Amino acid sequence: MFRSVADYAERNDVSSVAFTWHGGEPFMVPLDVYDQIKDLQLQLMPKLAVTNGIQTNLTILTDRHLEHLRSGQVFDAVSMSFDVSGDQRVDKMGRPTTQTVLDNMQRMIDAQIQFGAICVLARNTVAQSVQLFPFFNEIQTSCRFLPFFRDTDGTGKADEALSQAEIIAALTAMFDAWIQSPNPVTIWPLAEFIDVACSIIADAPLKIYDKQTDEWVYVVNPNGDLWGISQIEDNRFLYGNVFKPPLETILAADARRVTFLAARQRIDRICGACPHLGHCNGYAMADATDGFLGVVEREGCHIRGVLHHIVARFSETGLADDIRARAASLSTSLDPGLGQGGTFAIL
Repeated sequence: MFRSVADYAERNDVSSVAFTWHGGEPFMVPLDVYDQIKDLQLQLMPKLAVTNGIQTNLTILTDRHLEHLRSGQVFDAVSMSFDVSGDQRVDKMGRPTTQTVLDNMQRMIDAQIQFGAICVLARNTVAQSVQLFPFFNEIQTSCRFLPFFRDTDGTGKADEALSQAEIIAALTAMFDAWIQSPNPVTIWPLAEFIDVACSIIADAPLKIYDKQTDEWVYVVNPNGDLWGISQIEDNRFLYGNVFKPPLETILAADARRVTFLAARQRIDRICGACPHLGHCNGYAMADATDGFLGVVEREGCHIRGVLHHIVARFSETGLADDIRARAASLSTSLDPGLGQGGTFAIL
């Protein structure tokens, strides 16, 4: 796989590749395996800037793990999953893992290991959304909040899913707390939404996501099967296997090409009438499921709702004038969108 990625990168002017190791629980894999992986990367990808991140539930953290992470010999970034409230994450015996994770977070803080977090916004956490940002801000840990969207039929799954209105309310409350903080940490997806709001205010050039040229995240299963970010486990859209044909062949496969038009049609269907299309490049809708798109059609788009709120707040506080002035002084335009062009990532 590394040899194939290196060949593809050389032929397509890719200078950096980011690998994210996750699971399951990736710390169940012996650390010596990751050391061997790093050695292979150095041997087979010498011309590339390669980074390795790890996404852990942080239920396993020995002194050896702390030493390994602190050394930076393999992992350039560490992210952990923690929902702060709700006790919905449990071990195989059904016991909450909250205290174990809190203890391990403190051990990483004491060891001066920087880490980020992922927090799921669901039925049993959304009521505390105003308190979620201060928790991560107090420990100066950046966080991505992942909304639990309604299921295919639009009614929700297992009582955990949120409506678009509930997601808007949670994210706008977080933004209001963030903008009032004297030293706020980075919060996603608010960081992306703020970039889009700045593009709207500055009237920056427009860009719409084109999956053929802009797709940058790929998911690889342990057996080598490679998928786009949203079609995982759907055999109709299996791009190929990275342990067999070259990556260039995989990314030119018919199974991938058929997704290009469908992605643009989803953007047209959901975002065509949105006044922010082109500042928000439609990436969030390009690979969304039909069920989620149906929810957005019925309930409205949470991204649009949050953008309206951010733009209004920037105008009320006078920051909009500063944004326009800064944009006018820059020789290069603000980069619009909700995607990350220029990066090649393998999960």
